[in-house]
Amino acid sequence: MNLPDPHRAGFFMGFADYWWGAYTRIKLIKHDVLTDKFAPGEALTVAIISDIHADKTFMPISRVAEAVEMVNAQAPDLIYMGGDLLAQDNWVMTPEPAEAVVEVLSDLKAPFGVFSTTGNHDWWDDEATQARESDTPFTVPMLEAAGLRVLRNEAVKLDHPGDIWVSGIESQWAYEGKKHDQHTGAHDLDAALADVPHEAFSLLLAHEPDIFPKLPKRDLNGPIDVVLSGHTHGGQIKIFHTRPIIPSEYGRRYAYGHRIEEGRDLIVSGGLGCSMLPLRFGVLPEITMVTIRSA
Repeated sequence: MNLPDPHRAGFFMGFADYWWGAYTRIKLIKHDVLTDKFAPGEALTVAIISDIHADKTFMPISRVAEAVEMVNAQAPDLIYMGGDLLAQDNWVMTPEPAEAVVEVLSDLKAPFGVFSTTGNHDWWDDEATQARESDTPFTVPMLEAAGLRVLRNEAVKLDHPGDIWVSGIESQWAYEGKKHDQHTGAHDLDAALADVPHEAFSLLLAHEPDIFPKLPKRDLNGPIDVVLSGHTHGGQIKIFHTRPIIPSEYGRRYAYGHRIEEGRDLIVSGGLGCSMLPLRFGVLPEITMVTIRSA
């Protein structure tokens, strides 16, 4: 590649940021969603802090604390912690103690609540759940004791002037299989939406975005308006416009960002941490801010 000197310097600086930036920066990504269910001028801001995968190499406690400070600085109305609390314990990654991570997360503050759902690694890291001896990952009671409401195939109405409901489902990959198409979920969408009025504004929290095209058909009165997810890490590695590995049965379709289908919005956060290897390339760790406002 023959580049003039100034362009060559810029190229290599950008290339270095592709890799080194993942170890030094957490970016703030913002999305806007429009709804016809809010009164004129009404808005709801939601912060997503997902896929922390806390480990001593890439996402240590100090970096988790930095992310929490970033979230609180945005003063969101609502916070969603999207699951996958710890990194995998393997030959290159050592998880941080769950108690220490949860203690940091207890500093998250939002007037309408801090909510969580379980991620696949929350289940996979728990030997009892994988042996079908328990249906509660060990991180759940810890998060709830720290003030995070873990939504487990259920919904709650926000203490908000509008008719706003937040529902959450369990991981769709709760029980680990040898291949992606062999994972078994603990999710129950019908149970999660059972109490949600059809005409209400409904926000669904789901760790994996693959639930999105499987939702009941939306009409002007519901039943789900916006879905917030994580899980994919934005591919974790992006080379130019290519994301080689996406943990989804839909490939790159729901890999990252804002999608609108059938009049319904999906936001997929790139999350913070790493899976398998402490490596992100071209996909910086992120805090995701979603502003939902009247159309």
